[in-house]
Amino acid sequence: MAIRLGPVLQFRGFTGSTWQFSALIVTDIGDDVPLLKTVSPLQQGNTVHLADMPFSNPRYRAWRMEMNAALGSGAVTFELAGKAYHLHIPAVGQAPRMAYVSCNGFSDPKLMKSVTYPNANWSRIKSQHDEQGYHLLLMGGDQVYSDSIWGKVSALKGWLEKSVDQRQKVKLGTAALNQIDSFFAELYIERWSQQEPAAMLAAVPTIMMWDDHDIMDGWGSYPEKLHGSDVHKGIFTAARRYFHLFQQQLKDGGNEAHPASIDGTMNLQFAGLGNVSILALDLRSERQPKPMQIIAPDSWDKIYAWLDGWQPQTAHEPEPQHLLILSSIPLAYLDLSYLESLLQTLPGQQELEDDLLDHWRSEAHRQERLRFIHRLFDLATEKHCRITLLSGDVHVGAYAVIESQLARHKEQGKALYQLVSSGVVHPVPPALVRYVLESVAGREELVEKDIRARQLPLTRKGNYLLGQRNWLSIEPDEEAQKGRLWCKWYQEDEDEPICKVINWRE
Repeated sequence: MAIRLGPVLQFRGFTGSTWQFSALIVTDIGDDVPLLKTVSPLQQGNTVHLADMPFSNPRYRAWRMEMNAALGSGAVTFELAGKAYHLHIPAVGQAPRMAYVSCNGFSDPKLMKSVTYPNANWSRIKSQHDEQGYHLLLMGGDQVYSDSIWGKVSALKGWLEKSVDQRQKVKLGTAALNQIDSFFAELYIERWSQQEPAAMLAAVPTIMMWDDHDIMDGWGSYPEKLHGSDVHKGIFTAARRYFHLFQQQLKDGGNEAHPASIDGTMNLQFAGLGNVSILALDLRSERQPKPMQIIAPDSWDKIYAWLDGWQPQTAHEPEPQHLLILSSIPLAYLDLSYLESLLQTLPGQQELEDDLLDHWRSEAHRQERLRFIHRLFDLATEKHCRITLLSGDVHVGAYAVIESQLARHKEQGKALYQLVSSGVVHPVPPALVRYVLESVAGREELVEKDIRARQLPLTRKGNYLLGQRNWLSIEPDEEAQKGRLWCKWYQEDEDEPICKVINWRE
């Protein structure tokens, strides 16, 4: 028996005092279920057959093996096919130690030549994990890069060179859809089975939320003619099935919801992890150009209903509470529309230009963004909680704050912080582009009257952007009553991390 992929651990939440997670395993289709043995206090749950894939011509079989342990179990062990794996369970009331990554791949094969060791950051994350024991691995988008689909799927070759009207008319037959299906199956197995990321995926339960490259670059931000084309719809349908299977570990067929799903949507919530709660927003499933939206109104209603019902504090004296929100696209970032004319004069910037409409600050999304910002400020004031956003996408590290001077916003409700870490594998933009971005990073944004956003200096030299590949470590203060989060950006080729502290109180 050959295990083609796995185990890939996934956090499924906790009930009462039980920490629940699962392991995704991919085998050849004719093989038996790999033997799983848990070592007490770890308990084994159900083993679920998720799918045979590629769906059109199965060669592999995917399994979900469920496990659980009581909070406070500490280091626990399970064996799979005779090999031992170890992970850490937090104590009762302990906020989890977390690593955050995004952009796990290359948007262009040529970029691979620009880095000496593509998975260097993954090796460092594993070394850091071996020292201190992360409880969760947050993966904020672009867990795989599908950009090679245009060259590897023969039915799609030449499609990008056609005019928009010509592309709209192309129809995908069964053979083409089967090629796309096989492409995504092989993409996940190839990318996640690489030694360095595989070691972390087998050691720390993940919380994943996809972004555009898990589908196609700029998904949802193209003109309606392309968004509704046969090619775009065919790619999205296949990408969504594999997102459900690999990143959410759900049975194929669409009839199973993730245990952390918010009212059947793909948005996930994990409340009460010590004094930390996590909300992972799906910014891609419902993104579309007409009507222009990032998240559908009905899904926003469900997200806000969950937030309104979230109880992060005791009935009397408020305790330090943090809400971490995974927003794959940064909510507070540079005004890329201002930079568009500059970027168009630079070579090789098609990817950045495609991202303009993708961002929250695009004119098309500003109303949706403003409503979201107001709700977050109101929530932080009402619940006495600190809200911090975790983002990726932009291939640089950054640190920002959105501040409100409105009278109704008090204490924690006066500032929303945002941490950007990107990418764990994808290279940074060229030096000239970084120079242009850095030159405007200090500009303050007037979101609306009495609400402003600004980038905060991040490097020791006072720069706003990290010009090296990076990942983020989020470490709750050992003195929980102080409510601090120690946030550390680890950069490639730098020995010491850059540390910022998010305080519960200003």
